[in-house]
Amino acid sequence: MNKLLSFSFGILLFVSVTAQENLQLDTLSKTFTYQGEKLFVKNRFAEGHGFTVKQVWVNGKEVESATNQSVFEVKVENLGLKEGDEVKVDLVHEALRKPVFLGRVKK
Repeated sequence: MNKLLSFSFGILLFVSVTAQENLQLDTLSKTFTYQGEKLFVKNRFAEGHGFTVKQVWVNGKEVESATNQSVFEVKVENLGLKEGDEVKVDLVHEALRKPVFLGRVKK
């Protein structure tokens, strides 16, 4: 019985690791005119995969954001943006679980 449980656990672990290695990624983009707002994203979660957003890019530069949360702010204040500048945000995410732009909030 113990050998069967160990074997089953080994197969489950192998399938889990293989699934992580074959992770398909996609990009969700949003372009807007910066008006001094904060931008928030809903970040979906799945057991065994974690949160869907893997990277955040703003105007072609990767930015640090707290992507290990169900909702996070896209940090744009340190990019030297001025009101009226065009901003393009790219979210690199797992292809099967799409994040959601929640909207912009005035500071």
